[in-house]
Amino acid sequence: MTSLNVSRATGARTLAVAPAVPHKRQQPAPTVICVRGPSRSGKTAVCERLAEALEANGYRTAYIKRTHHPLDLPEKASGRVWAKGPSAMVILTPDRLQVTTRPVAPTAARMLAALPAGIDVALFETHTAEDFPTILAQAIEPAEGEDVVGRWHLSTLDLDIPAIIAAAFEVVAAARPARTNARGVCS
Repeated sequence: MTSLNVSRATGARTLAVAPAVPHKRQQPAPTVICVRGPSRSGKTAVCERLAEALEANGYRTAYIKRTHHPLDLPEKASGRVWAKGPSAMVILTPDRLQVTTRPVAPTAARMLAALPAGIDVALFETHTAEDFPTILAQAIEPAEGEDVVGRWHLSTLDLDIPAIIAAAFEVVAAARPARTNARGVCS
């Protein structure tokens, strides 16, 4: 809540902003599917195809990734402002609304907690094994106990995609039985 206060004695104006209240998720947590592999193995391509298929079937999909490179170019206005240390920044472009906050601990739980409500499926592109069903590049071996639900090889990615998409839908169906997705489509 924001309010403008004007002093009757001096006419001074102050803007009062209520502290942010942590968002409490009203809907079930999203189903998480990891896409894991080494650099340049096709992880992003797999996530692109999965996001497209899930969204086309009515599932609101989020993409999560840890990265080592900056999001804003230093010579652009947003990069220059971010370098000065605001706690948050919101940028609206023709294709997206980007909300940036200071980093959290790089754990899957902290990153998932930052998602907005209403997300059905979170695709987590990662190099490290996580405790979620995983679509794994053939270039590496599964970690001990890793729940691998699909595999791909960069050279056969187009051939592997139908099986990967089917595996993702099986994970979603098992995790979200007889519920509707965020768009009201029964899954």
